[in-house]
Amino acid sequence: VVIGYGPIEPTNRACDGGVIVFRGADGGEAWRFSLQAFEAQTPEGPEALHAVISAPALADSDGDGRMEIAFGGFDRNVYLLNADGSVRWYYHAADTVWASPLFLNVDADAPLEL
Repeated sequence: VVIGYGPIEPTNRACDGGVIVFRGADGGEAWRFSLQAFEAQTPEGPEALHAVISAPALADSDGDGRMEIAFGGFDRNVYLLNADGSVRWYYHAADTVWASPLFLNVDADAPLEL
């Protein structure tokens, strides 16, 4: 189960915003991706908002048998995470991302595009 979370207005950073993954077998937390923690590694600088309000998309985009997770955040980035929560890539969209992503094969090769 993959859920986006976070506040939709600036806060005192008590809620980091991001994506959390729960195991279906027992409901326990598998891992969490924090937008605030990730922004410390990026050159774009600090953001005021860190929510993920759109529905994350899941797909095996590269055919390795593991689901990748795509989502956009109020931190103005679009993300593609590996199944373990590590960042495969991100794109700085320069504006708040409200839309839910979609995986689709648009060029008839094996990998899915985001």
